[in-house]
Amino acid sequence: MLAPDTKTTTAPSPDRIDQLVAAHKPGHGLARPFYCDVDIYERDLERVFRRHWHCVAHESVIPKPNDFEVFRMASEQVILTRHADGSIHALLNVCRHRGAEVCTKDKGNARVFVCPYHAWTYGNDGSLRAARLMPKDFKREDHGLKTLHVRVVEGLVFISFAENPLDFTEVENLLHATCGQYGWGQAKVAYRQSYPVDANWKLAVENYVECYHCGPAHPEYSQTHALEQPLHMIEALNAAMEERTCALGIQVGSGDHWQTSENGKETIHAFRYALYDGVKTGSQDGSPLSTLMGRFTEFDGGVTSVHLGGTSFLVCYPDHGMIYRFIPKGPEACEMELIWLVNGEAQEGIDYDLEKLKWLWTVTTDEDKSIIEHTCAACARTISYPARSRRWSRTSCAISTGISTRSAGPDAARALLCRNTANVGNLRCPFRRCGFDAEAVGEGEESLKACSLPAGTRARIRAVSSPTVLQSPFGQS
Repeated sequence: MLAPDTKTTTAPSPDRIDQLVAAHKPGHGLARPFYCDVDIYERDLERVFRRHWHCVAHESVIPKPNDFEVFRMASEQVILTRHADGSIHALLNVCRHRGAEVCTKDKGNARVFVCPYHAWTYGNDGSLRAARLMPKDFKREDHGLKTLHVRVVEGLVFISFAENPLDFTEVENLLHATCGQYGWGQAKVAYRQSYPVDANWKLAVENYVECYHCGPAHPEYSQTHALEQPLHMIEALNAAMEERTCALGIQVGSGDHWQTSENGKETIHAFRYALYDGVKTGSQDGSPLSTLMGRFTEFDGGVTSVHLGGTSFLVCYPDHGMIYRFIPKGPEACEMELIWLVNGEAQEGIDYDLEKLKWLWTVTTDEDKSIIEHTCAACARTISYPARSRRWSRTSCAISTGISTRSAGPDAARALLCRNTANVGNLRCPFRRCGFDAEAVGEGEESLKACSLPAGTRARIRAVSSPTVLQSPFGQS
């Protein structure tokens, strides 16, 4: 006689990443694994990269029929093409036969792409034109290149890897109300620059979306842009800016639709802020850089900023524009691409000086790259602390794991504090520039000489020393 089956079923153990998300403390940055763990990086790709829309370019990069350019994003390669009829297509650069790369050039002009392996030939709309020696029942129409969803709004080209992409309606409406007022649909690319960054992509995005660090870390930006101060301190400047904009007969849109993808809609946040009095645009001295764009007949002394989908960020000035693209490259590597836009009729050397045009954001991004990589170096250590967040006016972007906060900029102040010689009297964090007294390390708050954080936060700071390096762990309260 067989014994009765007494086996009991146990509930599946919670997902490790879900447990980390559940343990996240509101008002604090993400825990260390979110910036270096391979599994979390793959979750990022699944929930953000392959689900949300991405701005890949301005359509002026492929101005002529049959122009194309290849974009490398995470592990994917996308061929962006302009068909003979003017329509824009996004194709995965993977042959449907054996998976070889179909397009081996970075950019050019071609009506067809011929796979170098077995010569399958595709039109620049992705359709399969020819496949040698295939059986009679082979259907070419079933074997075209994988096409991605594409939207072109105000000259900006967006793609989505999702089978069923997020609703783009709110995004499109707000882009018309913002970038449309600045004439981005009639703009052109003046310059592009890519920055490889040795850090997780979230560190790069989190750095971008908060301006708590702007004053100490970006003195050039902070001389002209009022966003380096909290909103309540620049209300009068912002009100005066809006009056000037209205006097020009222009109404630039704004709106906070920062949300998770649970409701099937893409996320976007657009807001405006003032430049300091007398500053016209984002230049070294505040003077104009190029021909006015769109509906602007005069400078209004303001900036419009747009955050979209978690990887795409836009900055609008009356005489030029900026596109910031953040591209994951691995658990501890990413790329930032900057794209400068000008009036489509503007001529380099006549209407704008390229070096002056790109100066501010080149300097700022050089500084950001250093800051982000210092932060990543500290995050990679075994002992690391979730950073205390600073309430600010920018949109937080901790969306990769389902965490979605609003109006909170993660203060990832784990940057290295390097002591170069024994004679250095104090140390200063390159991110926030909080000063530590080298002689008082380990003595609690007394070791912190100058800090822009609130007193309550300072009281929780403890300097952790080693022979050559100090960390600033903004503590676990």
